[in-house]
Amino acid sequence: MEQPLFSGYLLVTDMDGTLLGADKSISDENLQAIERFVALGGASRSLRGGSSLP
Repeated sequence: MEQPLFSGYLLVTDMDGTLLGADKSISDENLQAIERFVALGGASRSLRGGSSLP
């Protein structure tokens, strides 16, 4: 059986300023890319540093 394309890969991203836009939301383009990555076997995690979101 063939492994999924992104099997064994982990997507880790910062939240504010990277994944989230100025309005503190995830763009449709980014959301679709993450969903495709996970659907093809990837694992996704988001990290948040010390700054606080209002």
